[in-house]
Amino acid sequence: MPLLLIVLGFVLLMGGAEYTVRGAVAIANRLHIPSLIVGLTIVALGTSVPECVVSIKSALSGNAGISVGNVIGSNIANVLLVLGASALIYPISCDGKAFYRDFSFLFVVTLVFSFFVINGRFINWNGWVLLGFLILFLIYNYIGAQSDENFENEIPSQLVDCGWLIILFALVLFVDIYHLFI
Repeated sequence: MPLLLIVLGFVLLMGGAEYTVRGAVAIANRLHIPSLIVGLTIVALGTSVPECVVSIKSALSGNAGISVGNVIGSNIANVLLVLGASALIYPISCDGKAFYRDFSFLFVVTLVFSFFVINGRFINWNGWVLLGFLILFLIYNYIGAQSDENFENEIPSQLVDCGWLIILFALVLFVDIYHLFI
């Protein structure tokens, strides 16, 4: 029975991820904004909700090590596992300018985070600084993506002709399925 639930969980997770991507691309197409922006906001933040809940619960229960480990482990898994596995399946092309823009920001934020936790304490104002960096990153990428001429050539979503309710349902389906199995 546990094996059946694991297989069922993976199938639902894959289906949910597919419809999340379709919903995100449909929103980008409908609003005439680059899918990068939707990926950086709705998809990225939506899929980070479970990690955020785990970190907050851990911090409130006095298990701060789990919070910090969750952040570091998640970043390592996203860069090495998720990006690496995706590249194994299909080559990933990226705009060099956008890559350096985002990588530079990631590098600076990683240095700031490392500086904050090097003394063994992560305090209130450190969190505010990092949330400020998140807001700056979203604004910075939005402005950068608006000046990108190539976003009109993106692949249209199969859901672009559907109503907003169906698009939003497809988008949040992944997060809901993820919560069922975590």
